[in-house]
This record gives sequence, structure tokens and C-alpha cells, in this order.
Amino acid sequence: MRIGVVSDTHGLFDRAIVRHFSGVDHILHAGISDGAASLSSWHTSLR
Repeated sequence: MRIGVVSDTHGLFDRAIVRHFSGVDHILHAGISDGAASLSSWHTSLR
């Protein structure tokens, strides 16, 4: 199992993350995001 960790995105989504996290089974967000809506858009983008 591969786990990726990202933190302090402050609601920003860099498209390079798709490349960096390809093949990752789970992503943990540790730090400041922009709330549930922002994390939901991450989930949709990384599918």
C-alpha cells in the first residue's frame, strides 16, 4: 500500500500533484486546507 501525504494546501490544487500521487492508494492531508469542499474537489481530480 502506498500512502501520500500533503499539507497546508490552503485550498490550492497544483495539477502536478496528479503526477506525484499517481499510483497512491490513500492520501492524507495534514495541515491547513480550505475545508471539506476543497478536499472533495481534490478527491474528484485525483480519481
